[in-house]
This record gives sequence, structure tokens and C-alpha cells, in this order.
Amino acid sequence: MGQTWVDWLFMIGLAGIGAALVPGIGMRIAATTGGLLLLMMWAAELPLTTNPFIDEHIVYAIVLAGLALAGAGTPFGLGKWWAATPWSAASRSSSRPTAHRLQRPPPAPWGWALACIGCKTLHHDGQGARFADSQHAVG
Repeated sequence: MGQTWVDWLFMIGLAGIGAALVPGIGMRIAATTGGLLLLMMWAAELPLTTNPFIDEHIVYAIVLAGLALAGAGTPFGLGKWWAATPWSAASRSSSRPTAHRLQRPPPAPWGWALACIGCKTLHHDGQGARFADSQHAVG
């Protein structure tokens, strides 16, 4: 048997991971911490008496990574609602304008150039660097 405080911390960690995975809120961080916990549990069993690559801990860690990469919390849970809340990082990043912001650097001998922050390129047309498309907006 282990230390009581270690057992409690382990169970609280499992409960936190499960509380994030079941409703689909915080899928990426829950899948990451769950995968790390499973890999540590796999390492605690070394040397293994079974196949080290088809172990249940490794399979479950791969499943957690697949859930996070597929964004399983959005269509099947509360992930879409969570992303729309004001305290979610996803809602803060999606409130940015979709058009690229352009900054005008000092004039160059060959004309104006616009540095586009959105697509991280230097746009130059040799005349005045004006854009007619809706992707770029001077701001």
C-alpha cells in the first residue's frame, strides 16, 4: 500500500480529468494530463510481463489524443457552449477581426510596402500598396 496523501492526490487528479472529459469542456488539457497520467502508470509497471506496445495504458493514451485532436467535446458535449463564454480563451481569440491588419512602414525608395500581420508577409505593389480584396484591410 502507498501513502494516503498520494492516493488522495491520484484520485483527485483522476476525478478532475474525468470531470473535464465527460462534459467535453477542456478536452485538450484533460486529454494531455490524462495521457501523461496513463504513461506514468505504464512506466510504474516496468518491467512489463505483457506486450509493451499493446498495453492498455498506451491504447487509452492514444484514444485520449484522438479525442483531443478530433475536437470530440464540440459536437458531442458542451465544448461549443464553453467556447462562447466570455471566460474561455477560445472566445477571446475568435473576437478578433477576420481581415488582416496592415501596418505601413516608413517609405522606401521603391514605394510603399505593407506588412501584413495576419499572413506575415510583406505586400508591395510598387505604387501605393493598396489592396482591393476583402482579405486585407488597412488599419
